[in-house]
Amino acid sequence: MNHPLLRSAMMACALLALAAPSVRADGPRTELARLVPQEVAVCLIFGNLRAQTNKIKQASWMKQVRASPLGQQLASALDAPRLGPFGEMLEKRLGLTWPQLRDEVLGDAVLMAYQPGPPDRPEDEKGLLLLKARNPALLGKLIQQLNDVQTKSGELKSLQKRQHLGKTYFRRLEGTSEQFYYLEGGFLAFSEQTP
Repeated sequence: MNHPLLRSAMMACALLALAAPSVRADGPRTELARLVPQEVAVCLIFGNLRAQTNKIKQASWMKQVRASPLGQQLASALDAPRLGPFGEMLEKRLGLTWPQLRDEVLGDAVLMAYQPGPPDRPEDEKGLLLLKARNPALLGKLIQQLNDVQTKSGELKSLQKRQHLGKTYFRRLEGTSEQFYYLEGGFLAFSEQTP
């Protein structure tokens, strides 16, 4: 997945995932986990960011992480009120603040899965992002604004509706890279592979 916004968002999410509570037998995290193909090598899932963010900042292990040079850079991503260039882009280009993104879009559950390609075809790697948003309207607006902004800037060359098993999903073409997403209510699936 080579889109800078998505890489930045996934990095911010991965940092917050470190303190995610264990998965309950029900709820958005379990709902997303059931959708992951069995062959994935790595799966990171977390949720309830609204409640966990302050706990992460105050945790004793975070104080130790902040003492290291690398830890200082990682911890600053959690503390920065605007998340630097990522936060500025959120506000200027998409009209969304980091707390809105964290609490209303990423706050219920986010899952990232990765499967490397076979040794003779490493380019066949697969990645999957699944998201269950608290605010479906805000998620839909965010996806639409992202598509609009990238279309105007020329990053997004094409956006096409497609059908699979009676469901509508979208193909995005950025230069020579293609991505696919499915959005229904507060559920988003994003991948570089077709369904």
